[in-house]
Amino acid sequence: MGVNYFSDEQVHELQCHPYVDKVSYKAITYSEDFKVHFMMEYASGKLPTQIFQEAGFDEETWMNIQNDYINKVKNGKLIKVDAAHYIHNIKYKQIAEESKEFLDGLSDY
Repeated sequence: MGVNYFSDEQVHELQCHPYVDKVSYKAITYSEDFKVHFMMEYASGKLPTQIFQEAGFDEETWMNIQNDYINKVKNGKLIKVDAAHYIHNIKYKQIAEESKEFLDGLSDY
């Protein structure tokens, strides 16, 4: 699997975020303030996605990053599921159906 590189647009958008200290095409360095904030929020029971969204990292940007990565993976597919934490306990039927459909669609090696 290759390295996931951020686009110019993604780098620029992330550079403008107050909780980002540094960003390159390969990595993000979050501020110490955000790291402390994240750990406090996580300890209070919030999910990572919720913490990032509430901190101003918009969902569209993060979904674009995930889509860009998946597009670089042979036979990759991103499936967005509206569910809380422990998705495997809540949406197990959907996961099974989507997985079977995905695997059935792969060509034989």
